[in-house]
Amino acid sequence: MSDHEDALALQDLYTPTNRCFGCGPASEYGLRLKSRIDGDRVVSSWQPDERYESVYGLLSGGIISSLLECQANWATGVALMEREKLDAVPANFLTKEITVQFRAPTPITPGKPLELSSRLIEDNGRLMIAESEIHADSVLCARATVTSVVVDDGSVAGRTRDQPSPAGPSETHSADANAETEGAGE
Repeated sequence: MSDHEDALALQDLYTPTNRCFGCGPASEYGLRLKSRIDGDRVVSSWQPDERYESVYGLLSGGIISSLLECQANWATGVALMEREKLDAVPANFLTKEITVQFRAPTPITPGKPLELSSRLIEDNGRLMIAESEIHADSVLCARATVTSVVVDDGSVAGRTRDQPSPAGPSETHSADANAETEGAGE
């Protein structure tokens, strides 16, 4: 067992009440991805099951995309925490863009978890770019590049799901206040 497998998951350490579908420990129906720091990467193992099948024992592309985005977001959050010398992973950034490349079918095999890895590849201040990958039996199945935008006006930081957006409950985060953040989402 490697050192990162013994460590407490980042999600449990920093966001135990988060309801994110991909990585939220408090998400009743979510994927509950558990990420850990391993050198300059954020890594995790995740066991898919038939609930997430698309066809023929293969994992759904939507689930793959969710896993890749969450994994990349944790790499971005850890990088922000280190850059800003914070004691916790900040919640003041949003996904602006995600590009997914499906490289090989991603199998759902009982007892054989998928391996995920992510790392920050660019830090441009407000825009941060991370890359994440999913491997099954050492085969690269999918890779994503995720661009995140840091929101410094407090519109995301500290707000939980129970707190409506400043624009109202039917609106999402207000990260599109200027051209640099236009198109940002969760």
